[in-house]
Amino acid sequence: MMKTAKTRTDAADILNAAVDALIPHRFELPAITALRRLAGTAHRRVNAEPWNAVCTQLEESKRTGLEALSLSLILANNAKVPVGGKPFVIDRY
Repeated sequence: MMKTAKTRTDAADILNAAVDALIPHRFELPAITALRRLAGTAHRRVNAEPWNAVCTQLEESKRTGLEALSLSLILANNAKVPVGGKPFVIDRY
């Protein structure tokens, strides 16, 4: 799924590719909720890589400013903020 996530932007495409990969090998397919969760995880990890690469090079004040800017853009577009209130996974660094 990670390989597909690098070339696809939609979690549904990642899920379909996983199913397509399992069927020829005659694997029993997991529940759709499990596949959705795995596809979403792969999608998030791949999309977080560029942000993590940038954030490892930023000092704390600049990282905080980037978080504030991204949060304001999300709120301005009426998008949902992920659980925890952080738009990106940059608090690990």
